[in-house]
Amino acid sequence: MRPWATASTLLCALTMQCASPLAWPEEARNIEYPRGGVVAFVLDASADELVVVDLASEGGRVLAKVPVRLDPIASSGPSAVVVDRSRRALFVALAPPIPPHPPGPHSTHVLVPQDGTLLSLSLDTLRERARARTEPYSSALVLSDDRSSLWVASFEYLRALDARVPVEMRGGAVTVFDADTLAPLATGRPCLVPAAIAEGATADRAWIACFGEDAAASVERQGRSIARVGSASVGENPGRYPAIRFAPEHLALDAARGRVWVANHDSRELVSLSIADGTIAARVPLGAKPSRPLVEGSTTFVATREPGALVRIADDTIAGRLVLDENVCVEPRAVARADGGRRFVLCAGDERRAGALVEVSSDGAAVLRRFAVGQRPAAVTLFSP
Repeated sequence: MRPWATASTLLCALTMQCASPLAWPEEARNIEYPRGGVVAFVLDASADELVVVDLASEGGRVLAKVPVRLDPIASSGPSAVVVDRSRRALFVALAPPIPPHPPGPHSTHVLVPQDGTLLSLSLDTLRERARARTEPYSSALVLSDDRSSLWVASFEYLRALDARVPVEMRGGAVTVFDADTLAPLATGRPCLVPAAIAEGATADRAWIACFGEDAAASVERQGRSIARVGSASVGENPGRYPAIRFAPEHLALDAARGRVWVANHDSRELVSLSIADGTIAARVPLGAKPSRPLVEGSTTFVATREPGALVRIADDTIAGRLVLDENVCVEPRAVARADGGRRFVLCAGDERRAGALVEVSSDGAAVLRRFAVGQRPAAVTLFSP
């Protein structure tokens, strides 16, 4: 039994309220998606909710709110969401954080990471179809390009430091699941503290940001296992967790140029790696903490924090920078593009100020609209009905 699940179990026994915290309506109700518009599926970490917002309406009409809480007390850590139009499905990754230490001299003795959960929801009703257990901190989620499988990576930073675990087994888990059934197809531990998976992964291969090794790795399904088949350092003299120098936190494929962009958190830069030989093809200093890059042809967009901005990169050079005032966007975390070219920045907010989804112009030079999408939005995916 997980230590913080104990409190939930006691509450259940005392109150007899033992129903699943995923409180779906007794009768399924189809969501009325607007035709020809854009819908945002946003995970609000403050309420453990999935918020569905119509971005075609003025101010953003909320179409639905659905709980994604698996524990009545502790946070379930909603961290990633992906939509699959062909399957009429929505996939959600839950990665519960370690809770605050309780008082007392033995408070840390039983605190261990809690397993994560992968959910499959009906796109039409948002009711649960299936669920699967994932490793702790499974916060990265990508649907393969043929939509047959889901790649999940686990940011297992405590495992990387655990002296009880053999060195060769301290890597974080990367697992591939069947998109229909959520049955696990293959798993492995190819690198220390895997932080992200590049969109554009195939059913058999993917690029991973190895946060704990200052590297990006190419991994491959080999039967029921996942093996590391290529690797590239993201800077000179790479470190090893916890003594890392660059902290690659996000990445994105630039397939047209045979490259992969890596966002380095600690060195505050984007690095472009050659897929062919792993060499650094370009380095773009940002002076701020980058989020996941968004590649659109020859242009790359990246949202940054401290200071908040949207940066446009062309020909491996900064071509524009839109400063995001904190009255508009607090903690920019991601850039998302909808069908038709509309582009949005997800703002995570903080303890005092609510997050938002901010629409920017096609060239990334101006803010157009701001949509309320929950207090602390953690992830977003866009859908055109």
